Amino acid sequence: MAEPAPDEQVEAIGRLGVALLDAGYAVTDVSRIARAVAGSNEADFTVGALPSGVFVDDGDRARVLASTGTSFTFEQVGIVGKLAAEAERGMPWHELQSGIDRVYAMRPRYPLWLSLIGSGFVSGGIAVVLGAPWWAVALDAVLGILVGGVLTYAGRYPRIAAVLPFFLALAISLLVGLTAVVFGIAEIPFFAIAAPLVILIPGAAVTNALIEVSAGDVVSGGGRLVAGLTVWGLLAAGSVAGVGILGGRLQETAVVIGGGSGEAAASVDAIFGWPAVALIGVGVGLFLAATVPVTLVITATLLLAYAGSVLLTPVLGAGFAAGLTAAILLAGLRLVERGWPSLPAIVTFRPVFWLLVPGSLGLIAVSGLATHADGTEDLLSTTVATVLGLVIGVQVGAVVSEAFKSGPGHNG
Repeated sequence: MAEPAPDEQVEAIGRLGVALLDAGYAVTDVSRIARAVAGSNEADFTVGALPSGVFVDDGDRARVLASTGTSFTFEQVGIVGKLAAEAERGMPWHELQSGIDRVYAMRPRYPLWLSLIGSGFVSGGIAVVLGAPWWAVALDAVLGILVGGVLTYAGRYPRIAAVLPFFLALAISLLVGLTAVVFGIAEIPFFAIAAPLVILIPGAAVTNALIEVSAGDVVSGGGRLVAGLTVWGLLAAGSVAGVGILGGRLQETAVVIGGGSGEAAASVDAIFGWPAVALIGVGVGLFLAATVPVTLVITATLLLAYAGSVLLTPVLGAGFAAGLTAAILLAGLRLVERGWPSLPAIVTFRPVFWLLVPGSLGLIAVSGLATHADGTEDLLSTTVATVLGLVIGVQVGAVVSEAFKSGPGHNG
């Protein structure tokens, strides 16, 4: 029988795995990184991961460390990624433990008021990219600050966080609808409702779930997929409820209140999409507390993703364009991570999902199914095609980046 591993080793590996889970890494990558760290430190035990925890088997007994459920800032995620990269090269167990302690003890980099302004930047920028009229862009920027504040405070409590998507979607749809009624606007683009909710739309979660399933982690991937679809359903239910309370109806991509054709006018010119994407990058950095270098990389990545979407979608279609763009960007970002582990691809690539995954289109499609609106089938097929394209593109990008073995980086 193998000698039991010292408790210090088991705890260090387990806590690193838990920190990676809290940072948003897929369980496939958590297991691989933890095994690599164990191997580099000549520790002979088996490590596995589920979305809710990590188990370590030293040949004598199996021990489980549960996820804390902590929501990391992007700065914390970057430090976890750098710590894991250093641990893969070999690190004393007590130093690994100390590094993990420091991560969990960190405070947000920016004051609350600046963080909330960042949330407003994200919401307003998304509204511009989606082509909402100017009045909706201004309103969405304000509502984005409101959503950011609610998430900051209420998101700390798991029971409340579970129902936040429904109640936030209900509140946003009512506030947007009431504003339109006050100013006599009969047709509202559904994007005006979706933009402040973009941080909640689980496009990345659903895509990551499909990646886990394709990698053989059916249990964890299936669980994440159900969780992501549930959030999508709650967002759609809240939006539909708000529209129904106002006596409106969903037609194509517009909410019609009273009379109207269902074709909401888009007032923002497409040229404003480029500065809006840059504004989203800055907003992400502020709201999710990224360092300045990470924020700059995120902004550049979003601009490249937007360019890929604008240039390739008319030629290749939404699915192929999203997949090709994702493959190129992820491969490049993972290579950047190898040289600079403090720029982890899991952080710098994550906001790309908000542009490449039409989460707002998916929200409209699900809402349309609930109300039997016209045009739902096309929106739903576009969403599914793009998500599948992203899954394939992410896998291709990962394979391409793994072909280059030099450098200390480990995972995107």
